[in-house]
Amino acid sequence: RQWELATSTGITQPGTLGGRSLSLGPAAFQQFAISRPMRPGSPTTLHLTWTVTEHESLLESEFFGYRGNYRGKTVNTFGALATRSRPLFRSTSLHYGGGVEGGTWADDHRLLVDQNGQEVRVAFDGALTARASVRLDLGGGIGVETGIEHVRWLISGLGETRTLFGLTLNR
Repeated sequence: RQWELATSTGITQPGTLGGRSLSLGPAAFQQFAISRPMRPGSPTTLHLTWTVTEHESLLESEFFGYRGNYRGKTVNTFGALATRSRPLFRSTSLHYGGGVEGGTWADDHRLLVDQNGQEVRVAFDGALTARASVRLDLGGGIGVETGIEHVRWLISGLGETRTLFGLTLNR
């Protein structure tokens, strides 16, 4: 295995593991990754990721004169992770690791609000990421994977846990 492409989808839950929710509710996300082992046969793999999350506020607001609006924003983030893999069963393996992520959170319409009702303005935020997943190899370079990823944003204090399910292709 030299290169791997993966696509995942899932739900992220803000306000988990001690992180702030900033008045965001659960949201859908999609993640795309390209990966390569550090060296042939190595259990350590390096991943470059692009994650797109459809965050939405839990707070009702007014937007361009329309009341009852719930502010939303598509947040694009890019990351680099290192994971290790361990065989579990015949065609099943455990993958775990961590890395960093960065994304643009700029919004002019009070998307991020703390528990005191104060707007949290962050243009760009960096995060630490921890990940664990289980992969089932279906053969022919195709696999399915399910797991969790915890992301702690450093400037805003937002903590979110992503539950994911995905498809992997490798050669």
